[in-house]
Amino acid sequence: MLDSAIKVSVIVTAALVATRFLRGRSAALRHLVLATAVGCAVMVPALESLVPAWDVSLSRMVRPEPETQVTVAFTRSPTSSHTIPGALLSEDSAGPGQAPSRGFVRATGTWLFPLWIVGAAGSLLMLLAGLGRLAWLASTAPPLERACWRATADAIALEYGLRRPIRLLVSDRPPLLVTWGHRRPIVLVPSSAASWPSDRVRIVLSHELAHIQRRDWLMLITAELLRALYWFNPLVWIACRRLRLEAEQACDDAVLRCGIEGPAYASHLLDIARSYGRHRRAWLPAPAMVRATSLERRVAAMLNPCLNRRPTSRAVRIATIAVTAVLTAGVAGFGAAAQTFGSVSGSVVDATNRPMSGTTLVLTGAPNQAKQELRSDASGHFEFVGLPVGEYRLEAFAAGFRPYRAQIVVGSRPAPEIVTLQVGSLMETITISGVNVGPRRELVEPTLPDSSGCVATAEGGKIAQPIKLRDARAAYPPLLYETKIDGKVTLEARIGTDGTPREVRVVAPAQHPDFDAAAADAVRQWRFSPTLLNCVPVEVSMTVYVNFVPRL
Repeated sequence: MLDSAIKVSVIVTAALVATRFLRGRSAALRHLVLATAVGCAVMVPALESLVPAWDVSLSRMVRPEPETQVTVAFTRSPTSSHTIPGALLSEDSAGPGQAPSRGFVRATGTWLFPLWIVGAAGSLLMLLAGLGRLAWLASTAPPLERACWRATADAIALEYGLRRPIRLLVSDRPPLLVTWGHRRPIVLVPSSAASWPSDRVRIVLSHELAHIQRRDWLMLITAELLRALYWFNPLVWIACRRLRLEAEQACDDAVLRCGIEGPAYASHLLDIARSYGRHRRAWLPAPAMVRATSLERRVAAMLNPCLNRRPTSRAVRIATIAVTAVLTAGVAGFGAAAQTFGSVSGSVVDATNRPMSGTTLVLTGAPNQAKQELRSDASGHFEFVGLPVGEYRLEAFAAGFRPYRAQIVVGSRPAPEIVTLQVGSLMETITISGVNVGPRRELVEPTLPDSSGCVATAEGGKIAQPIKLRDARAAYPPLLYETKIDGKVTLEARIGTDGTPREVRVVAPAQHPDFDAAAADAVRQWRFSPTLLNCVPVEVSMTVYVNFVPRL
């Protein structure tokens, strides 16, 4: 609704600016510009889904982010200085983190929409009440039987080219002089009209039938509907007020073109206004000949012989409607895709291209950084539907796998997403607190466990965690131990498909290089059982934290 309100504001502002530049032209032309703009503004919400968008390309893009180092931890033994292998867990396996707080934005969104609903509903109820009062007046007011009124009305209708039957009614309530209706228009006059002179009868009927000939009531109802929908927009209120004023002045010009003198017309209008001044008038959704707010300007225009009072030609009407329609289509098409909805769907697979069920997927983004969460089904499929077009962050989490993160732009034509999860990394922490004594033992090559019983299934994500088959204790450098020097070393390595550490390297060295060499030498001697992904050996990365702490 906010997007539509902005577009309506652009259209209405353009019409108001245009009428400002057209102040030297006739009121009929200014009313035509405003009426066309109001009619097009009402259609903006519908046009947004029909006209093509022209501001941005809605092509779908995926930009995976650099993967963070995610660990698969070993469980620490509370009674040993070493760690022993435990379950494979990613550092995010506890679930996705909470998005930054958007409390103010979300709170604003939660009360703005209900507030708009309340205002729009109240405005529409007021409009319906006004229409109901008009229907009640039409059903209770008796017809005007005076022959002079009927003859004058028929003559003016013939002059205006009106073929629709016109009902003349008399209000026995507080004086009303209004006109409404389209197929069977009604002119309601006060009961005092029976004593009006013939020249005043001609002036009043010329004015009211001009409203009918110009279809002002339909445009007024359209404007009231626009104001009800966008009741919070002051530009819409200004445009509706100007539309009423220009309609009355255009009808005044029509009366003056019939040969009525301006001073005489102004005199009769002021006399009618004085008779109304003693009565309180309720609001009605219909053109009213006498309104105190516009009376002074209208009288000044009547007495100005230099004003342009020409009606609009057919060519001018067509050109005005065409220009306004093109402007409206362009404004409605700008960012029109933002009013459409897209979806994000696809499949989650592992490195062996097998589907993974139960994977947690989180989509965060437009509007207001809202978060949606779901799990992939038995076939690895997932789908987020009903998404406003915009930029989102897609994340996927599964135990033992690295989190998947990607930035995507959701458009109205979604492309399937393939989310491939990679096996996470290992982590082990060891503490060396003493010097090895005795001769160094020869390391025996361990026997690998039999994996022939492993049976692969169609479903992926089945990880057989590695088991440490051989452990080599790092040697505390004797000189450093005797001088009570401690150190911390961080190593990274890759565990090959045969369980042998490869590419052991120091990523965070200690202050003394002997610590680095001792830690790396020990890790190279370790052996693991192969890490199996769906019964297929895969390489995994490993991070080792070695703490050298001299015993006190």
